[in-house]
Amino acid sequence: MPSLDYTTKMTTARDRVWLFVKDMNNWAPLVKGYQNHELITERESIWTVKGELGPINRTTKLHITITERVDGERVAFAVKGLNEPVTGEGAISLRDDGTGTEINGKGYIQFGGAMGPMVNRLLTPFVKSI
Repeated sequence: MPSLDYTTKMTTARDRVWLFVKDMNNWAPLVKGYQNHELITERESIWTVKGELGPINRTTKLHITITERVDGERVAFAVKGLNEPVTGEGAISLRDDGTGTEINGKGYIQFGGAMGPMVNRLLTPFVKSI
């Protein structure tokens, strides 16, 4: 299953980084292939993402649900495809590192259906490039 685990550091206080992370309107446009998103509630949104995976070029609508929010520390979310058999989940976590804030993003996404195994193999390098 295609997964992502990325860590970076910022010389910015965690409370300032959290102001950005807590609002999905800020980080949705950072996703590779992002086209747009629409908020349904504070915890739910529909994202449109366009992906080019070798010979496959698809525009996918994803239902994103915030499943956990720990102020100043973590936001977790679930992903479900609306027009494709896609599932996934992820989280963005923050912690003080002495000189600023360490940001860790983890997640996975998986395509199902008859084409799922092939798409997942093609998706792995795509996800890692995010």
